[in-house]
Amino acid sequence: MKYKKDAFTKAHRDAQHKTDLTLITFVSLPDLLGGESIVFECIEGTENYEVPVIVPNLKAGDGLLYTSKVKHAVGKVHSGARIVHVCWFRK
Repeated sequence: MKYKKDAFTKAHRDAQHKTDLTLITFVSLPDLLGGESIVFECIEGTENYEVPVIVPNLKAGDGLLYTSKVKHAVGKVHSGARIVHVCWFRK
């Protein structure tokens, strides 16, 4: 999946009836400015994932793995490109 200038995703959860885990592998980030990975942490003692956290310092070869319960987003790409491989897994 390639995110070019001005691309982003709104905060969402992956289809819980179709997937259990999501793996994002960062393939290439040529001259990327923006395009941050944002995950939403769970508020302690609840199932409410509403605290946004920007995942810092990701580089090619890094990966993110999270369950379908985790809300996530991609910040707007200001320049360059964000190229990722996305895999969804079922238990």
